[in-house]
Amino acid sequence: MPDIYDTHPTLYKLVSMGDVPDEAWANRSGWATAFSKLDDPKYFKLQFGEQLAGIAAEPPFAGRDDLMLLTWNVESMCEEADIKVVVEEGEPRAYVDFIPYACMSAPPKVLALKDGKHVLPLFGADATAGGGLSSSHPQLEHSAFVEDCDGFTVEEIKLENEGLEWEIDHHHQLEEIEWEQGEEYEEDEGDYEDD
Repeated sequence: MPDIYDTHPTLYKLVSMGDVPDEAWANRSGWATAFSKLDDPKYFKLQFGEQLAGIAAEPPFAGRDDLMLLTWNVESMCEEADIKVVVEEGEPRAYVDFIPYACMSAPPKVLALKDGKHVLPLFGADATAGGGLSSSHPQLEHSAFVEDCDGFTVEEIKLENEGLEWEIDHHHQLEEIEWEQGEEYEEDEGDYEDD
């Protein structure tokens, strides 16, 4: 039986801005902060991407200007945070007291309103049909959203990750050196150690 993250690698949660600290994304790697507003005494209700538009259009979310989208990496939730994530009654649920912000795969995004409706990324058939866009969503600008970026614009991702390119390139170079030389590089000490 496949793990839930094999079929649903990303899940979402619509929340109020006030429920998420401003520094949630910046401090996520410390595993010290978490989303803790339960929907039920036993679990969090999460959403599939395709469900977001319908859920955002109904109470208590419809028309709110403080609505925020949290994007969760399900493998991280299950494997690193040891959270039980299941689909019950057509709804993804996380059985836990809190979800660490370290399990987010994208920064929290405040959803803009256009003509009283929330501007959301496209998912599923809409994203595939329009290359991330759909004529049924005229409020989205051309090439504004792409499916493989969890619905965030390229500009938003670049801005959020500004300066990380060097860290990623540097880490990749170290991995290549390890592979070529059969050695492990201790980055903190700055020297090589034989295996």
